[in-house]
Amino acid sequence: MAVGVFKLTKSQRDILSIIFLVLNMIQVLTGVVMLSMSIYIYVSVAPVLYSERAEISYVFAVIGICGFNNVCCFLFGLKIRLKCLRQAYKKSTRSLVFAWICVSFYIMAYLIILARLTKKVYKHVIRAMGHSFYIGMSKYLKDEVWKVSIDRIQYDLQCCGAHTYKEWHEVAWLDKYHVNVKSESVKQFRENGTWLLPVTPWSCCRVSFPMQCLHDPLQQARSHHVWADQPSLVADSLNTEGCLGKLKVPIKSALSTFILLVVVNCIVQLLIFLVVRILYTSCRNAAILNDPEGVAPGWIFGRGDCGYNRGKTLGDIMYPVRRRRKSDAPRTPDEENRLLDNHDN
Repeated sequence: MAVGVFKLTKSQRDILSIIFLVLNMIQVLTGVVMLSMSIYIYVSVAPVLYSERAEISYVFAVIGICGFNNVCCFLFGLKIRLKCLRQAYKKSTRSLVFAWICVSFYIMAYLIILARLTKKVYKHVIRAMGHSFYIGMSKYLKDEVWKVSIDRIQYDLQCCGAHTYKEWHEVAWLDKYHVNVKSESVKQFRENGTWLLPVTPWSCCRVSFPMQCLHDPLQQARSHHVWADQPSLVADSLNTEGCLGKLKVPIKSALSTFILLVVVNCIVQLLIFLVVRILYTSCRNAAILNDPEGVAPGWIFGRGDCGYNRGKTLGDIMYPVRRRRKSDAPRTPDEENRLLDNHDN
């Protein structure tokens, strides 16, 4: 029994081939977007990180490879379209269509698995990013790599600290080797013998602030009273928003876009499968009926597919049309099975 039978004219097969072409181009476009998105994160976002650079680069490199595979697979679909229209009677075309469908479904399954894992990966990366940012803050003046990395992030993104600028006042990144312990300013701001001082790095300064940036009361001794009298002015001169929120925006957007593309990919893939099956079988059956320009049935699954030789024959399906056209009697089931199984190579 054939499943999903459609009797198509030559013009309808041509229209179906155009639909097949459009669907393939949509898949190619999703692959290009995946690849472009991965390159952007790899080139623009990953380099500004320090300890998570490898993890983020790996995740988006895998997504980029999947996108590239998508592009290659569905560009090859253009050849499948031509083979269906011009050489559907050949056994090689049947094998090629079957192999291409298997590969495209394999890519779809791989994308689904990867999309399922991205949510967990995102949470892990963000947690690790926040943890490492605090480590970097504590090593700001002890490790040049951390200093350069944090300054670059804070200046480029116009942010300060992991979640807020006040975190610099809560991390002991300064000690007796970095300040003059005999300074009156140090004595004034140092509380309970700790080294938690209201100092932030220069990279926290707000570029648009029209006055002097109030980020270091130890070096700006003439203005240190402002920290006590006008704390709001101090905050106005700094970027108060944390860097973690800004760092995760492009990563979250990219992963959300990837998941959306996977959903689109799956829907379009199912449509492609239906279209290519109907197009191929209709073109093949038209050749078997010795009427390439006439009406021929196409189906999703039927006689001649995967060794299946039961159900209605082409004669049974096309009999009303043949009678109207006064054609010869339809072939016997054995003759049709032989034609279906023995195409030219």
